[in-house]
Amino acid sequence: MYTAAQLKTVAQEVVRHCLSKGIHVTEECAEFVLKLLLSDPSSDFSSGVPINEDDLKHLMKLCVSKLTSEKDSLSLATIKMQVYFNTNYASREDAASRSREETRARASPLVKEIVETGAADCRAELEGLYRRLVMAVVLCSGLGHPASPGVLKEATAALQSVFPLSELSQFLSLGRRDRERQLAELTQVVTGIRLFNRDCQKGGDGIDDLPSVLQRALTSAHGGLEGGLRELMGRASVLTAAVDAGWRGLALTGRARVSWAEVERCRDALLLARQQEVYLRRLLADVESSQSCVEELLVGLQATLLQIHGSVRYRTAVPTVEVYPNFIKLSDIWCGLQDEMAVLTGISSVMWSLHDYAEALDGIDDALLRSMLGDELVLSDEARLQASMGALIDQAGMACPVVHPASSPDFDRICLQYQGFCPWVLAKGRGALVPANQNIGVVSWQGKYYAFSSPEAAYEFDKDPEYYVTTIAALAHFVPELINFLETDVQTLPSKTDDELKLKSAEIAKQDYGMQTELHPVPSNIDPSYSWNVWDLKRQAVHLADICNSRTRSTQTLATRGRLSIGCQARPPRDACSQTRRESCTSMPQPRSFIFGLRGRRENIQHVVSITQHLHG
Repeated sequence: MYTAAQLKTVAQEVVRHCLSKGIHVTEECAEFVLKLLLSDPSSDFSSGVPINEDDLKHLMKLCVSKLTSEKDSLSLATIKMQVYFNTNYASREDAASRSREETRARASPLVKEIVETGAADCRAELEGLYRRLVMAVVLCSGLGHPASPGVLKEATAALQSVFPLSELSQFLSLGRRDRERQLAELTQVVTGIRLFNRDCQKGGDGIDDLPSVLQRALTSAHGGLEGGLRELMGRASVLTAAVDAGWRGLALTGRARVSWAEVERCRDALLLARQQEVYLRRLLADVESSQSCVEELLVGLQATLLQIHGSVRYRTAVPTVEVYPNFIKLSDIWCGLQDEMAVLTGISSVMWSLHDYAEALDGIDDALLRSMLGDELVLSDEARLQASMGALIDQAGMACPVVHPASSPDFDRICLQYQGFCPWVLAKGRGALVPANQNIGVVSWQGKYYAFSSPEAAYEFDKDPEYYVTTIAALAHFVPELINFLETDVQTLPSKTDDELKLKSAEIAKQDYGMQTELHPVPSNIDPSYSWNVWDLKRQAVHLADICNSRTRSTQTLATRGRLSIGCQARPPRDACSQTRRESCTSMPQPRSFIFGLRGRRENIQHVVSITQHLHG
């Protein structure tokens, strides 16, 4: 058992020791070889026991010895190729996404400054912000460099036609997300305008002729991959015939012309060639997909340009609702062409690097191949398939089910194990790679499908399928490049001896661990007056307000009917008075008069009536 940090540390030490001996090894390659050594059943690292410092030093010495002693070996060249492809190859979608992320990263500091700018105090600040806005639009579009005067002038004119300086104050009043959204829309519109002006031959500074560049790049990549595949398949055919004849002479007929060591060397060369073939075919499929995608984009580009020409022809003013969507569509199509250019650039880089790794095939001696071949005919993969098109695999007497092309409508969609190579030859020939012929039938075992080079090989496999599968899995640990090539890294790791290969289960090393934590790592702080109950808090508030004995009144009106009840609680005022001794006095009556007829009468007759209280003597 090991941790990722331990593996990374050992890998760095391995790289340093290899550099001191004049051998350049990447850290990824060192980690890959370390994992292979750790999973090797012949080593002592796969027992499940934690690795100590002495084990790490021993592991580092083993890895350095393997990388330095086999610096010219075909096996190490294959491993380096696999590590390089796994770390540098990206699918079309990932390559396009990575290209767009790099474009956004170049413009992100300027965009962040624009969206976080506050209100401008004077016209000079507005003009400075507008210039930064133009530069951000150029960077986000990828059409030229903002330091070029021609590019900057053309982009400024295009932006002023859709977003004048007078609208910048309104732009500053928006929020961050609204600014980013409007900036992205302005980038698309300005890009479409610049592309349209280039098509009208009225601009186009800093804009490459991307359609022509893509056509040349596609032709070059497609031709390079097809030429490399033709040359590689010629070598692979010779190596396949030599390895097949060599292992059969040693294991079956007993008429050996060469030794097992020479056969295994040719097997490593064949594996290197087949691995490169897999990678080149994957790159060729990506190039063909890019070619079809570029053709669709170019058709859309021409159609959109013609539509814009038809909209603006003989018109001094065009509604924005009519022309803006076309400019945005034109910008999206051009971004798609830029994505395809990034994909082709990555494909070309990986393709030439694969050719460099395959130069190790030049070290195979032609005299060794001729001695292994003898009178054997060299057949290509197509010719080998035609030669094995005789008898089909007969289901009679076989324990495993057989699927024939005529019996299954989805036969072409069946996923074959071991990249379509014969598993019987793989197990008997110590990793010999001979293409299988699925047209003679496919054998199914435990939900997986296996194709064979001949019906006889299928009959031998049917006698004990588990033995052959576990033998190939064990072989992949001794020939580590087979793990990635055959995709056997998910298979069960077999035991070390041949007797233990037939066991269906193996004991798993286990160990119990315990740990103790501190009871209270943080000192406790308990507040005795703390209360979490909300009703207690309300009760305290009522007590502090001193309204326990107050009277509550509420009023319901027609406007508040059906709504939440609203109450008002108040405390009535208290009247205070004092009583003194009684005094007596005399006073004259006050004159009082009443005017009769002011209210309640229709006639205009009024008279005054005296109501003064008379004194009675």
